[in-house]
Amino acid sequence: MLRRCSPPVPDTPDELTEPMPPRAAVTFRYECWRAVCTGALEGAGAYSLVVAIRHFNSAPLLKALLNSGFDGGKIAAPLFIAWIAGINRTATSLGSTVLFWGAMAGFLMAAAPSEWVLLAGCFGQTLASAFMIPLEAQVNQENYPARIRGRLFTRAMTIRAISAMAFSYCLGFALDLNLHSFHFLFLLFPAAMLAAAYCFRQVPSERVKLPKQSEPWRAVRYLRDDPLFGLVMLSWMAMGMPNLVLFSLRYEYLASPRQGLVLAAVQIVTITAVTPALAKIVSATIWGWLYDRFSLFALRAVANLGIAVGFLILYNSREMPMLIFGAFFTTLFTAGADVAWSLWPTKLAPPGRIIDYMAFHSMLSGFRGITAPLIAFQLAAFLPAIQIARVAAILLVASNVFIALEWAEFQRRKLPIGAVAEA
Repeated sequence: MLRRCSPPVPDTPDELTEPMPPRAAVTFRYECWRAVCTGALEGAGAYSLVVAIRHFNSAPLLKALLNSGFDGGKIAAPLFIAWIAGINRTATSLGSTVLFWGAMAGFLMAAAPSEWVLLAGCFGQTLASAFMIPLEAQVNQENYPARIRGRLFTRAMTIRAISAMAFSYCLGFALDLNLHSFHFLFLLFPAAMLAAAYCFRQVPSERVKLPKQSEPWRAVRYLRDDPLFGLVMLSWMAMGMPNLVLFSLRYEYLASPRQGLVLAAVQIVTITAVTPALAKIVSATIWGWLYDRFSLFALRAVANLGIAVGFLILYNSREMPMLIFGAFFTTLFTAGADVAWSLWPTKLAPPGRIIDYMAFHSMLSGFRGITAPLIAFQLAAFLPAIQIARVAAILLVASNVFIALEWAEFQRRKLPIGAVAEA
């Protein structure tokens, strides 16, 4: 059962209908517009892979590199933070510059005279998106009041999901009509990134305060200095690896004759893309409300249990209605995990460490994102998907042990949730 956070949140019908602080209002307005742009960018990696396969007939190595671009960027996040240390600029100024150069890489991707130029452009764009994650966490903590932060974040998240559905469908339809027109169609991505850079630049923020002589891996020292940070990283690793293994295995389960299901492409897209997007649209705002009002630890534990049950439903199903239900149920709880993944440093990180903590968190997530598919497909070569799902579901539930340890460490400090970052 979810436990109320401390201090309690006033029981108003909807605090978002009340006037927001001017800084939060400006941030929310431009973040909603930026969400439209970032939603348009979500299909960049997938459609680059389609072009690599069907237009360039690329080798497996290049396809693998395209598929891992975003996770590779997350691994490099600490290097980016070390590079910007000592630069006397605001978080939004730095972020808009990152997005500008990502857009320049996007123009390279659109030109793409060869598959390797396509890879370089796509990787530049995904690198920019990955580098934005720590800066976004800093801005969320600075500009959104703690009592409504989750709801403001998830409303923009909902807009992003709607935008991603619309742009992905339209772009996919256009590519189906004429694949060789991708040079023109891919101009959408740099245009969206330039618009996102403009929106982010309009958001007020403080100057980034990092040591001038910054080491890329200084966050490793925080694992020793801050036991709670180490436990958080362990729990995300314990939850993230089985989750990403099962996430990667969906395509093998739905499309491979080895697993017994050979669904049509439209059925696979319905289960893996359309249904999850709808579930995220339905549930994101609810998770934002829960994030604002209840314990972060309880929220994550409930999300882990729901994800485990959802994947068991999906991998035990053979008919379309139950497959769709399994995908929908899983994403209802994955949306909660996504909210916690993006915002946890704003509740648990000490002042001045939010960017460092988020960069290190992103780096470990990148390692998981690259290794989990490799594990999934190796296991699928000799095990039925349902057996893999059962073991992974047990691991997902077991990861709550680390969340319990986090809670115990937090209680030992005798601090209310949010007091560390909000002080």
